[in-house]
Amino acid sequence: MKFGTILLLVFILLLLIGLFLPLRFRFYYLKKEKDDFISITWQVIPGIWGIKLEIPFIKISTAALWPMIKMVTKIAGEKGRPWMEKEQQEILGKVQLKRLGRSIILLLKNSKKMKKIGDWFLSKISLRDFFWCTEIGTRDAAQTGILTGIFWSIKTFLYGYLQHQVKHVGCRPQISVLPDFQQEKAFFQLNCIFEIRLGHIMIGGLKMLPLLWILKKGGDYR
Repeated sequence: MKFGTILLLVFILLLLIGLFLPLRFRFYYLKKEKDDFISITWQVIPGIWGIKLEIPFIKISTAALWPMIKMVTKIAGEKGRPWMEKEQQEILGKVQLKRLGRSIILLLKNSKKMKKIGDWFLSKISLRDFFWCTEIGTRDAAQTGILTGIFWSIKTFLYGYLQHQVKHVGCRPQISVLPDFQQEKAFFQLNCIFEIRLGHIMIGGLKMLPLLWILKKGGDYR
């Protein structure tokens, strides 16, 4: 057997093994007053090596004639070595707002199909860690109490749906809503670690292709 053939067989074997290996991802979101921070990490070897996408700065400015979104994006290793940093500003003019409205209408028209695909994705996910903390406060104690109850209801519903849909929950969730009756406060922190097999990602991508094509063309997915 030729050396090239052996290499090809080894490559195919490794590819097949890789399709069944779970990939671990970490999603982290932090909102503190007007500041937002998003981090998505692919943990190849958790805690040692991975690829991290960070969006440490998102700002929507309405000072100009048209609203403007400013966003800073960073890609780095899990240990913090930077690979790329990019700053982007997008003005939401008439054309952009019209395009956004059209996209929202198309998403609503195809929401049932998107939910079906989303539920399929969730059914292949194993949840490894889930932390969700919210601190809310106004200068009115009654309003703060009402908001606290609303947030608890929303969190209970969303996590109950998530727990029902995912393949496996391997952690005890940490969910909290903390009222602050002394000051205005808006603090939101979400940390989620989950696993999904590469093969399921590829199959899900194939399921999404027809829908993405229809959305691009502005039609309806039947």
